[in-house]
Amino acid sequence: MGIPHLTRRLLPHAQSVTLGTTTNNENENDSANPAITTLIIDGPGLVYDIYYRLLSWADESLNPIDAQPSGNDVSVGVMLFLMGLRGCGVHVEKIYFDGGLPLSKRPTRLERMEKTRQKLETLCRETAGGFKAASVRRGDVDGQVNVNRRKVFERRQVPRRFKNLPENPFMMATVIEDLVRGRWTGVEVRKWGGGVEGVGGDEENVFAGVAEIVPGEADMWCAEAARDYGAAVLTGDSDLLVHDLGPNGSVIFFDSIEADSSSGDGIRATQLCPAAIASSLGVVSIQRLAYELKRDPHTSFANLIRHAKSTDGSVEKSASFIAFMKEYNPPSLPPASPAPTGVSHTDPKLSELHAQYTANPLLSHPHEPPHIYLPILTESHDRRTAWTHGSSIRLMAYSLLNQHQPPQSRHETVLEHIRKGRRIAQTPLPLLSPRDLARKLPAFVSLVNSIITSHSDESSNMTIWKSLALHEILSHMGPADRPSPGRLRRFLARDYCGEKLEWEDIHLHAQMGAVVYSVRLLGEVVAIVDGDGDQLEGGLDDAVREVGGVLNTGLFPPLRVVGVMRGWLGGADVDVGRIVDGVFGLLRDEEVDDGDDDDQQEQQQANISPNENNSEESSWTTTLPGKQRQGQGQGQGQRRKRKTSDVSVSTAPVQSKQRRAKEKEKQKQKKGVQGNNMFDLLRMEG
Repeated sequence: MGIPHLTRRLLPHAQSVTLGTTTNNENENDSANPAITTLIIDGPGLVYDIYYRLLSWADESLNPIDAQPSGNDVSVGVMLFLMGLRGCGVHVEKIYFDGGLPLSKRPTRLERMEKTRQKLETLCRETAGGFKAASVRRGDVDGQVNVNRRKVFERRQVPRRFKNLPENPFMMATVIEDLVRGRWTGVEVRKWGGGVEGVGGDEENVFAGVAEIVPGEADMWCAEAARDYGAAVLTGDSDLLVHDLGPNGSVIFFDSIEADSSSGDGIRATQLCPAAIASSLGVVSIQRLAYELKRDPHTSFANLIRHAKSTDGSVEKSASFIAFMKEYNPPSLPPASPAPTGVSHTDPKLSELHAQYTANPLLSHPHEPPHIYLPILTESHDRRTAWTHGSSIRLMAYSLLNQHQPPQSRHETVLEHIRKGRRIAQTPLPLLSPRDLARKLPAFVSLVNSIITSHSDESSNMTIWKSLALHEILSHMGPADRPSPGRLRRFLARDYCGEKLEWEDIHLHAQMGAVVYSVRLLGEVVAIVDGDGDQLEGGLDDAVREVGGVLNTGLFPPLRVVGVMRGWLGGADVDVGRIVDGVFGLLRDEEVDDGDDDDQQEQQQANISPNENNSEESSWTTTLPGKQRQGQGQGQGQRRKRKTSDVSVSTAPVQSKQRRAKEKEKQKQKKGVQGNNMFDLLRMEG
């Protein structure tokens, strides 16, 4: 975020440094070429820096979607960067990640979301014709990009054709999960080329205790650590220059870091020490200089220095200066972790939602519903956001977290910020009661168990959860709108249905990713609630344990796998067949369960023929790749037959199906009878 032009004004007073000790610089006190041996790292800045460094090395023959570094690519890059620092003798004291931005940054956050939305809109418009098959990247989940040390330390320009690509939406949580949950053991580090002497045992977490999500903006914790340790903060945010870093604290920007693998000079960087610069310029403080710059960004540097030299204290006592400094000098930092003992957040979105229940005035207004900001997905901008799918699962997560709070701290709604067409908008979601949760959570477990049962023991975990995602999407569609099993097999095996990659294909991948991410979010909340030990209202404890049994016992894959929305099967025919056969088999079973009710309703509607045109507009707008909605380009009253696996199923017009389904669900709700379809419970609102 930062203050415009502050860094540019101070750079002439920066100092070249070396990170760690080398054969050319073994004395960290060498004033000509000092060595930095201790670092505090701004986590979000690290992730974005590695992402863009990897993107700059992407193969330009690929389409932008496939050129994007995956969450796993970025996580590997972060590991290689940290191991590179360790190999040079740099000790990383802490890596802090945002766990909730202060209220003052809410407009800035929404502006950033809007800029990302605009990038997506531009990308979709410029590539509306899709992408040739030759531009599609093939590869397995692990290591789609050849990530190596050179690519994370040497900087290049990002190719122009990739500049409108929105950032990977799941990379932040992926990096945090891998650092905190112990992916980077000695074995795993060496596997990816990050081996350094003294990394510890093969099963030991190399970065244990280093990474942490904090309930607020990471800047504050970075500044406090810099004061405590007299260390440098590695960041991409010039706001760190304005924080009180103490007499020896300093700032090093990511874009100043570079290492030449062909030389022995180690890792070079540029350091700015605010206290030393203020003394050199003769100003009261860098904070005072930054304040004057913000008041008059167009004045000369000489005038800024002159105004910042005033020592009578009148400026520091003014209301405007006090308001300016509130952002950089909070009254006190909240506890470093809002999570219960033994449970660590690995998702900044969930951490921020949880932190808003702590009554911290920096993060939330009293009595205001909590906010959650879902990232812009790489999806078709002309379609409804893919976050529409998985909403019922996320609602269970939000509601369960709400029920976990003391009664006086609970809310009736959560405000979910997502893309809606050409804007970013908030949607109030009424939270579920304990009674509703006690119905919906077991229904979710039953659905998951049915999908597991539909697969053989040889099926991979990812196959199960991608099957769940497809079931969620297809179960909301009438049989006439679903793609044929053969078409879906091609989609899963090749990542696209037709002759080339279309935005409809990309959108379906985004929908699947949204569902599986929502399941992961529910699993994280269940781990928090179940790990606390407190009893829940409404007999929810058993239901929570059941959900934990299917989500938190090693069955659900890590986010570095979940976050790969495309290319996740790598054309594995066995897994493709299992997914398609399992999902369509489950859908057929659900339709058979409901079939008798449909037949009775058809017989009672004597004045409505299934072959007559129905002018009622369908409320369902989602289509799958290569599939037109009923009524577009053909008669709506025309009966058609589609092969479903090895069974030929006659399908009535989709509008009639939807109308009958709505009437049937209304009757069930009036009678208080639960439907045979396990997903009915998850679709019902409250």
